[in-house]
Amino acid sequence: MLKHNWNDVQDRYRTWWRHEPVDRPPVIFDTVGPWRHPMYNGVGYDYTRYGEDIAAFCRDFRAVWEARAGVPDDTVPCIAPQMGGAIEAALLAGDIEWGTEMSVLTPHHPLAECKELQTIRFGRDNSYLARIRRELEYLAAAAHGDFGINVEASMSLTTAISQLRGGTQFMFDVTDRPHEVRALAEAVLEALLALHAEVLRLNPLADGTAHRWLNYWHPGTGFWFSEDDAVMLSAEMYRELFLDLDIRLCAGVDIAVAHWHTAGLHLLPVLLDIPNLRMVQISFDPNGPDLATVLRSYRTAADSGRKLCFQTGYSRELVEQVFKVLPPDACMFYFSFARDAAEAARIVEETAGLAGMHRRDGRRW
Repeated sequence: MLKHNWNDVQDRYRTWWRHEPVDRPPVIFDTVGPWRHPMYNGVGYDYTRYGEDIAAFCRDFRAVWEARAGVPDDTVPCIAPQMGGAIEAALLAGDIEWGTEMSVLTPHHPLAECKELQTIRFGRDNSYLARIRRELEYLAAAAHGDFGINVEASMSLTTAISQLRGGTQFMFDVTDRPHEVRALAEAVLEALLALHAEVLRLNPLADGTAHRWLNYWHPGTGFWFSEDDAVMLSAEMYRELFLDLDIRLCAGVDIAVAHWHTAGLHLLPVLLDIPNLRMVQISFDPNGPDLATVLRSYRTAADSGRKLCFQTGYSRELVEQVFKVLPPDACMFYFSFARDAAEAARIVEETAGLAGMHRRDGRRW
């Protein structure tokens, strides 16, 4: 693995997932100095940069991980086929128009009637699945144990429906046509389950481990799912329309991780009803609730045995506030950037020191 401290990283994650005390919480970085995702252009992702040239993309991404190999953090080197933010819906219907900041479904007008969408099924002849297959096969041959391979399509019922219907129409639908939305969500669930089975077939985990979206490590099978568009729903509406489907979505893996925005804080008690939800990855919304409110709510998740990953920029004050409310051994940090390897090392050391100050002796979480 292109990670000088790889053995320590694996040991730390393995202990952390077992809910045993660790030397420090896992810390990962999106960017260190100039070393970042090759498609990032400063404001978004340029999905046109490489086209279907997976060899050039792999070469440039490998150079990023080689340059970051000595950073003493817990970021797992991973490379994924880059299909863009709308790939979930494109695997069900429509094409993708690749752009410099985002990818969107084309034609741009979502299908008009739920009854049309209910006929959609996942197909192995889908052109985007074929591209995923080609790129996975290339990456598997090129990895030589130097990096993990993941697939970045999220498993999201509400996001897929919103992409197919359009965000505004989706909200009208859940209010005016809930039974049709439910039928559509059931069809999307079957498609996502078929997609996940296909991904596992294409990307076997020979070492019994999985590497996923945020470049963390966990034992066994798993995936991350999100319900970004559910944040606009009430807790009662989410429970009625989608919760049991998300439970079925998560049931077939060892570890399910939810990517959740703080704007959806009101849904957290319902989300915790998913039995094998093991971690909530928290993304802070600019106009969302303040940190104190977020931490009080997520204390409930920690007390239920869930891990918490904070996706944020680093500040000592923020980490101190987190540890005043949450047990350090329940936390992981996904920091957006460090200016260079030295700053990354300092942030890791400071996080470890703050965890040691606030850890509750002898208690396991």
